[in-house]
Amino acid sequence: MMPLLRAEFLRLASSRAFLISLLAVAGLAAWLAGSFANSVRPLSDAERSEAVTDYNAWVAAGSEAEARLPTACAGDGPCIEASDVTGPQMFERPTFGFSEYVTNIVQQGRLLILFLALGVGAWFVGAEYLSGSLGTQLTFTPRRSRVLWSKAVAAAAAGFALAAVWIASAVTVCVLVFVALRGSDELTSNGSLGPMLLRIVVACVLAAAVGALVTFALGGARRAVVVVLLLAIGSEWLREALQNPWELVTLPTVHIQALLNGEYLGYWNPNKELPEEYLVTTFWPSFGFLAALLGVLAVVAVVSFRRQDILK
Repeated sequence: MMPLLRAEFLRLASSRAFLISLLAVAGLAAWLAGSFANSVRPLSDAERSEAVTDYNAWVAAGSEAEARLPTACAGDGPCIEASDVTGPQMFERPTFGFSEYVTNIVQQGRLLILFLALGVGAWFVGAEYLSGSLGTQLTFTPRRSRVLWSKAVAAAAAGFALAAVWIASAVTVCVLVFVALRGSDELTSNGSLGPMLLRIVVACVLAAAVGALVTFALGGARRAVVVVLLLAIGSEWLREALQNPWELVTLPTVHIQALLNGEYLGYWNPNKELPEEYLVTTFWPSFGFLAALLGVLAVVAVVSFRRQDILK
């Protein structure tokens, strides 16, 4: 098993397409961090003066309407609402701390990275179906289960690498931007940043493994990607249509969001006109659900792969 794993890791490391995808992920993270640099830039005297002018004009107009800031939310960080500030601060540009800045950048592209991990996992296996090298390998390694597991583990490692490069690039550029604009004194992290980054890594590893296993089960990367996307779209449609918590917990996309966010909140109350917020699931139950789903998929992939006529 170990020689097979080493061979798969070497194939992954020498793949030009995979290296290009890593560079693209790093470039996207750097671009996003630079694009949102204004969110951590300190307020200038001119901006504060403009906020005072706008506030005085609002008071002079005698408006009783609630003045709202553009709500500033960053994942697990705090949200700035109108009720949280008073006076001219209501008209000031909201600024992020370091943790909120990193969280905002990383979460801007997490779904893209998740789908990329899924695609890389499918491509890593599907490319050998297309080239015929999988059939050649099976002539030297007749035990198909070992071939399947070595490639699935390598695909999961590719998902880990994508997530790690995404996070490392985003954090590095965010540190550079934040220090340049605010200095190092405010370069502190809250307790929610680390778990949020870890959840993204776990999700990408699972997504890449799913891509590889579905490709084995269906015998091709294109079919695998199409089937997974159709199932995701259907699950997402049902998530929007359903409200009952016992129905929602059966949907994979609900558990994927809980995996990324740490929890999933729904809105439902059949006895009242306005729905109320409730907790549907949290990280660990959702992780268990997705791990069990991955186990079932692995069994299906092994059975299907053993029955495929690849050596013809």
